[in-house]
Amino acid sequence: MKDAQDIVMRLNEILETESFNVVAFKELLNQFKEEFRPKVKLLDFKYYNNYRRKFAKKAKIKCIGIQDFEGAAKFRELEKDCISFISLRSYYNITKSSFYHDTNYLFYFYFGTANNDKIIKKFIAPLIKKNSMITDNETNKVYFSELLKTNSDYEEAYNDIKRVLDKYKIDYEFLKGTKDIWARDYMPVQKDVGSFVQFRYEPYYLKDQLEFQSDPKVICVAHNLNPVISN
Repeated sequence: MKDAQDIVMRLNEILETESFNVVAFKELLNQFKEEFRPKVKLLDFKYYNNYRRKFAKKAKIKCIGIQDFEGAAKFRELEKDCISFISLRSYYNITKSSFYHDTNYLFYFYFGTANNDKIIKKFIAPLIKKNSMITDNETNKVYFSELLKTNSDYEEAYNDIKRVLDKYKIDYEFLKGTKDIWARDYMPVQKDVGSFVQFRYEPYYLKDQLEFQSDPKVICVAHNLNPVISN
C-alpha cells in the first residue's frame, strides 16, 4: 500500500506534464480510491473569483433597485460563494491547481492554469457528482431564523413562504437565538449526514452593529448541533 501523500504528489506531477498520460492518471486515481475510499471535491477557484464577486454584487444591487428580489437573492448567493472561495484561497495560500488529501476527502483545487487542468477536470467530474457534499436539493428540511415568524416586518414574506412550503409538504423549522434573518450567512454547512462545518462569521458590515450579528455557537447549542469548526 502506497502512502496517500505519495499518490497525491504523483497526481500533482501529472497536472504539469507536457503530455498527459491517461493510463498513469487513471491507475493512480483508481489506486487512491480503492485504498483510501475518499470523497472527491472540486474547488473551482477559476469560477469563484473576485471578478465574479464584483459582478454578482452589482447585479444584486441592480435587482434590488427594480424590486426583482428573486434575482437579488440568486446573485447574493453567488456573491457569498465567491467570498467563501476567496477567503479559503487566501487563508490557506492556495495559488495553483493541485490535489490535496485531508481525512476522507481528496480535494482538487482548480485554477485552469496547469497544463492538464481541463482534461483532468473532465476525468474526475463523474466522481464529483457521485461523491460531492450534500447539496440543497438533497436535504429534507428547511431552516429559517425565528425572526421571520416573530418580527412583524417580515409578516408578508413569512406568510408567502409558509403557504408554498405547506402546499408542497416541505418540512421546515425555526432557529432560536438569531439576530437577523439571513441564516445561510452564519449557519454551518452540511458536509454529510449528521456532519456539519462551521465557518467563521465576522462580517465587516456589522462590526459596529453587533446587536445584529448572530452568534453561530449559541444557535448550534440551542439546536444540539456540534459542527466541526473551520480555521
